[in-house]
Parts: sequence; C-alpha cells; structure tokens
Amino acid sequence: MALLTVRNLGVTFLSGKDRVRAVDDVSFQLEPGERLGVVGESGSGKSALHLALLRLLPRPPICETAGQALLNETEILSLPEKKLQPIRGGQIAMVFQNPLSALNPFLTVGEQIAEPLVYHQRLSTRDARKAAITLLERIGIDKAAQRFRDYPHQFSGGMRQRVMVAMALAARPKIIIADEPTTALDASVRQQILKLFQEVCHEHNTALILITHDLAAAAQVCGRIHVMYAGRIVEAGPTEKVTAEPRHPYTAALLQASLRESITPGEMLRAIPGRPADARRPVAGCAFHPRCEFRESRCEKDVPQLQNDQSTSKRSGQKHDSLERQFACHVDWRARGAKSYSSS
Repeated sequence: MALLTVRNLGVTFLSGKDRVRAVDDVSFQLEPGERLGVVGESGSGKSALHLALLRLLPRPPICETAGQALLNETEILSLPEKKLQPIRGGQIAMVFQNPLSALNPFLTVGEQIAEPLVYHQRLSTRDARKAAITLLERIGIDKAAQRFRDYPHQFSGGMRQRVMVAMALAARPKIIIADEPTTALDASVRQQILKLFQEVCHEHNTALILITHDLAAAAQVCGRIHVMYAGRIVEAGPTEKVTAEPRHPYTAALLQASLRESITPGEMLRAIPGRPADARRPVAGCAFHPRCEFRESRCEKDVPQLQNDQSTSKRSGQKHDSLERQFACHVDWRARGAKSYSSS
C-alpha cells in the first residue's frame, strides 16, 4: 500500500475577479522510503502542490484546494486543524527554501530543533536538548553543544540549511518534503546537503520529495522524477529512463539547460526558448506549445493527458514498465530525428 496517495489535486488562487490555477488535477503515489524528485521552472506549481498537502497555503477566499491526499488511509486535506497538527512535523516534515526566513530569529537554533521533539516525541526539555545536540552532530555541526545556544544569524547559509534538515528529522517523520534545499549554496555544500538526504532516507526508510528546478540534482538523489509545467505533471517515471530518453519536449529542454556529469566537451548548454507559462494568462491546448518547436495544430487546441509509454514496455517485454513511465504530449517528436532536444 502506498504511503501517500494524491488524487486530482488542484490549487486555485483568487485575486479580485481573477482565478489563477496554480496546480491542475495532479495525481501520484509515494511509497515508503521512496525518493521522488519534482522538477520544473519557477511558477510550475511545484511548491504550491506540496504546501497544499500540509495545508500551509492561505485559506479561502484567497486560495481554494480540491482533490484528495491520503496518508496511508487518512484523508489529510479535510482533517480538522487540531488533528492535522500532529501530522505536520510528526509524519510529514518540510524543509523550506529559505532557512533564514523560516527560522525564528528570536530563538536559538537548539530551541527550534528541540521544539518538535517535545511536541511530537513527548520528551522532557532536558532529553530534547540532548537529542537536539545529537542531531546537530549528526548533520555535521562542529561543537554542537556550544552551537546549540547560537542564533540563526550566527550560522552560514549551508549550516542553516543543515539546521532545517535537523528540524525535519527530529520527530522521525515518514515523509520529508524538501523545497529547493540547495538554492544559493555553493557546489561543495550543495553536495553535502544532497548526500545527507540520501543517508537519512536509507537509514530510516524515510520517503523524500525533493522539489527543485535542477534536474541534475534530482537525478543524483531520486529514483523517480515528476516533471511539472504550468501546474501539471507532463512526464513521470524512473530517473534513468526520464533522463536517458525524455518523452516530453520540456523534459528534454530541461536536460539541455542543466549542467550534467555526462556533458561532452564542446557541448553547449541551451536555454529554453520563450518565457515560462503565466498562470494568470493560460493558453489553449498544451501549455508548452508556445515554446515548443515541434508543435502541431492540435497542440494549440487540445490539452494532452498523461499516457503510458507503450514503447518502453514493447522494448523490455515487461507490462509494468508502461505504468511506471508516463508523459503528456501529442507529438512523437523523437520520430522526426530531432537533435536539438536530446540528453546526449
């Protein structure tokens, strides 16, 4: 049984007479211990989707949420706030994008790590302090007992991000949602944070949802990838298949715009043409068609739905492969011998 099941999730923001559809009919499942990467440009709906799962978005009339989200068999989108509070941090923890704004500047780092231990684990203040110091050591903070008493502004950006990870780990949740956890970090710290997530998931069988615009980072950590564009999942499947043979032109374009280990000498990174989709001004048909060089007339009229990749199952002879790999595109652009969209 899946740990998390999301069905037809939609998020709409309301501003005056305008209705902005940020997430549009998204469905997926997350298994225990699975590492899922959710990638796409800014504004693709990645963060809104996962903030909606924890009901951290503004309430109506500012924002409306539709659909279902089942944690095991508990529907969490309709839970009363009092019953949802133990789930936040206790079963689903979030690592926010900007640790400096997410951390309370008036509380020491140690107090903020200890708080979920007291609330969710019911530890005494003394035991929570010991456990928080252990967590600081676990995430690689030197002189943890001393740094326990420091404030967020006394830590570097990379160390603050580690503190956010420690807070997420404190109650040993079943799922960690990490929202752009490596943004604005240098390359070495970025690798340390990604490695830390891998170790944590392996040791505690914790499921991870890694939200990022960096497809290369998701490929390094995650076994499965969802590519989002204009509030929809446009491609989903095992990482090695999505990165080796992208079926959606947007996925292929992201790969060409990403710095990869497999990049060949002399190969140029290619910017994706046009501008990201504007949810305030939705276009008819496929949302990516204004930027796609392979568009056809039907792309401008009909919204493509996620379909199983039948070609994968035919090559492998395994029926379940078609269910693992999905994409939403009208055009078989690879059949044209396209070279501009290629991961190699």
